[in-house]
Amino acid sequence: MAPAMPQEKPGSPEPSPQATRCHRVAALMLALLLGLLLHSAWRVGPTYDEHYYVASGYAYWEDGDFALNREHPPLLKLIMAAPLRLYDDVVISERWADEISFPRTFFYEQNAAHVDRNLFVARVPMCLLTTLCALLVYLAGTKLWGPKAGLVGLALYAFNPSVLAHGPLAALDAGVSCFFFAAVLAFLALLERPSAWRTVVAGVAFGLANLAKFTSLTLVPIMAVVAALQCWRTRSFAPARWTLLAWFGGLTVFAAGYGFEAKSINEAWGEPQYVADLGPRDYAEIDLDWLADRAEFHGLTEHHVQRIRRARDEKNRNPLFIAIDRLWNEALADPDPYVATAAMQTLGELKIAESDVRKHVFGILLRTERRLDDERRLDILADLAGRRYPDFVAWEKWYKAHRYESWNRKIFTQFWIDALTRGIVGDAVPIPLLTAWKGIDYQLEHGKSGHTTYFKGRTLQPGRDFEGGNPFPEYYTVVMGVKNPLPWLFLVVLGIALSFKPREGWGLLQIATLLGAPLALFVLFSKGNALMGVKYLLPLFPFLCLFGARCFLLLPRVTVALTALSSVVALSAHPHELMYYNSLVGGWRGGPELTVVGDDWGQGARTLGRWVQANAELIEVAGGIYARPYMAADPEAFGLEHAKPIEGHPQGIIAVQATSYYRDPVPGQTDARFYAWLDEYEPFLVLDRSVYLFDTRGGPPGRDPRAD
Repeated sequence: MAPAMPQEKPGSPEPSPQATRCHRVAALMLALLLGLLLHSAWRVGPTYDEHYYVASGYAYWEDGDFALNREHPPLLKLIMAAPLRLYDDVVISERWADEISFPRTFFYEQNAAHVDRNLFVARVPMCLLTTLCALLVYLAGTKLWGPKAGLVGLALYAFNPSVLAHGPLAALDAGVSCFFFAAVLAFLALLERPSAWRTVVAGVAFGLANLAKFTSLTLVPIMAVVAALQCWRTRSFAPARWTLLAWFGGLTVFAAGYGFEAKSINEAWGEPQYVADLGPRDYAEIDLDWLADRAEFHGLTEHHVQRIRRARDEKNRNPLFIAIDRLWNEALADPDPYVATAAMQTLGELKIAESDVRKHVFGILLRTERRLDDERRLDILADLAGRRYPDFVAWEKWYKAHRYESWNRKIFTQFWIDALTRGIVGDAVPIPLLTAWKGIDYQLEHGKSGHTTYFKGRTLQPGRDFEGGNPFPEYYTVVMGVKNPLPWLFLVVLGIALSFKPREGWGLLQIATLLGAPLALFVLFSKGNALMGVKYLLPLFPFLCLFGARCFLLLPRVTVALTALSSVVALSAHPHELMYYNSLVGGWRGGPELTVVGDDWGQGARTLGRWVQANAELIEVAGGIYARPYMAADPEAFGLEHAKPIEGHPQGIIAVQATSYYRDPVPGQTDARFYAWLDEYEPFLVLDRSVYLFDTRGGPPGRDPRAD
């Protein structure tokens, strides 16, 4: 009897020779990508925000206090700071939280001897995350379109100038791209084939994405809509149950990332990182007619109402304070309890007034006990002070300590966040994830006022230029159009159009998930006020490259040729990908005239310092160098400690960062450029494509002093 043949173990079939070759090519491409990223991590100078993130992450490892840089979650900062823990010579003071500008001090003063090393090792984890994201693009493309198309998607992502520009930086955008993409892929896999294990993976990925950056909160509505769609398609509530379980798991991971932190509002008042200082525009300008109308509304007699209006006749004191005192001495003292209550309610309306007014009313109501409802009086005191205490004894102690401080402060600026946190538990009970709530609150408040930026020849200032919303909703459409190679854009647009053609393994669920997620992010940023360059859109790139790979199924040769051309164009910009612009705007020389914020991010300061040291004699003959690096760091760390400030129109060697050149306004004249006078000159040298050097000694257009 012939021996029985061994049974084949269940599992995935062996990859075909073609797939094996594709995997090997993908491994080589990933190795090349990692090499490029590591080279940029060493070569590119420090950028504006990196020391904030690295120092914050190092401080988190020290004591687990996430209040510093609380506007972003801690995960990526912990990751980038982790390698620094391996070095015994990294110094951090015991009282780091009390230092003014701790991140700058930590990075550029206390550890000045190892700035380059520390920056590089902090960037290495971001290089690895960017490479991991490229691997995910390849795997997703292979699953959807096949291994050759997967290679196309990998090339489109790995050799995109924006990915190569931001991937090696110790910043958040490239890292959140990886976690966001992974979370969407994991959720799609869960809905395609639900299981307990896939629920765990989707939950962990969802939690990590939100620990990377608050941008990932958009996953909540995205997942909700897709889950609802799947419920409709399957005529079942099971997808909703799986989604809820994934959310619960993600929330657990998120809380763990914050060390299951819980802190009360009363504790937070003692830590300046939590307190928001509000300007006068955050409060109403109260006039006597408004106060009189409110008094009439609450039922005060015509006599008291007219006494409020006639306070404007007094010239020796602020009329509003006179009206308040008349309410105090006359209406609150009225023997009729109805009148006294109406006066108290009228004074309570002043909770929207400026700090000094609220303090004055608070002191009155705290010490007035005439026929007033104590419970209502406690509520009004809480409204006036912006916090809550259980009794008058506690309020007396608090008022004694805070009566001379500004009350133009809040912990939360968003009403709904305040209602969900302190509104439910009060000020004394610890609030879970207080730092995360504060970070979300900060982002929403900051997002309203906008950020200083430059676009189409116009400098936009926070508040003033964003009061009516985003003045340039087309900003990110234009940015995507000029910051990517033209062949790349063609493939992505064509791939998205082709994606609506159904095929096996590709249908409405996949379109809604993989196209809906980047579309939601794009709409969010296009409607928002944070116009900060292509880096904010980095989470879109893995999805877009996936769609670009779809073109291979229809036009394989054309797709490969365009992908190769796009890669060559991107690689030709290395290591200056931050300043990459395509030919539509004249490349890196013309692009900054359109928009430069987020491209020149201060990366040229180190190169400028080295150029100054290498040309010391030339600079000495010219009378020194005038420079104003676009950095929040110590100029001495870059060899620029002897640079002179640029004031007026100095005659000499002048170094200006591209962002400053185009964006900086004349002080007091927000519509006039500070460096407009340099438009008549031609820079004799451009360092790192971002630092313009002028010689203004001989008048415009200037000349190259090195020719001497």
